Amino acid sequence: MIVAAAALALWSGLLQPWRSEAHTERYKPAQGWVLEVRRDTFTNTTTCQIKARDMTYRHGVLTFRFPTRGDTANAFYRIDQGSAQSVGLVATEAAGLGAEFRSQNMKNPSNGRVHIPATYLQTAQTVSIRPNAKRPAKTFSLTGFDKAVSVAKDQGCELI
Repeated sequence: MIVAAAALALWSGLLQPWRSEAHTERYKPAQGWVLEVRRDTFTNTTTCQIKARDMTYRHGVLTFRFPTRGDTANAFYRIDQGSAQSVGLVATEAAGLGAEFRSQNMKNPSNGRVHIPATYLQTAQTVSIRPNAKRPAKTFSLTGFDKAVSVAKDQGCELI
């Protein structure tokens, strides 16, 4: 009788041992951008990230992805048509905001990632990054990023 009652409770949805205390909602706030909002009811926290092709925004840092075999430790970036800057100049600030610099890739610890704090990109339309002296620069469009950040804030995300 107890087994039957437990089975009925599970089947009816009264007991949900597999139910997660966190759920993720996805939004498309601007063309090419996806906002992921994860709400954890156990800790009462909301974490968010904004993604576009080869870019991820979390914790106030925009991370640009290159192939994992590409060494980006000595990369240079240029915002719009400004002067080129070494990513090393902003690495400490990016790390302090929570950028992920750890990697299992012992041959290439940069893992093809370039981290730039969003405070440098607030009015930017493009970011061009030369991952290393052997590779040409790649230009990333930030069109729609400001709209994605605005929608994220409306969803309760603390971003910058």
